[in-house]
Amino acid sequence: MSFGSYRDPNIASTLAAFDGCGKFLEHVGLDRGELLKAIIGTSGDLDPYQLPDAKGFTAMTQHMAGVTTQTRQRIRDEVLATEEGHLRSFGTLLREAAASGQVCVMSGEEALARAGLQGLELPRKLKLL
Repeated sequence: MSFGSYRDPNIASTLAAFDGCGKFLEHVGLDRGELLKAIIGTSGDLDPYQLPDAKGFTAMTQHMAGVTTQTRQRIRDEVLATEEGHLRSFGTLLREAAASGQVCVMSGEEALARAGLQGLELPRKLKLL
């Protein structure tokens, strides 16, 4: 499981938001209409409109990753069957994973300092030459 952010000017608050996702989902209160909107949006992300070249590239990357048509259909079926309880259960899993997860921040020293993260205890720190 992973979360990502690109060129984020608010590193610290983004990390806090990622860390709070589990708790949010555990206590989410969606009515049927809001849940349906989320399901429709997710379905659109699973099967977006693509021009022929993009369809070919997507098919190639799925093939190389071992993602079968059956796997994609199973995911679609699971999304369509999603209920609020599933979100809460997933929230619990996210919260538990956050307790033992790893954080990777790719940033310059200046951005880390602005975010107040320059003192992070990082087990491995890489520096570009």
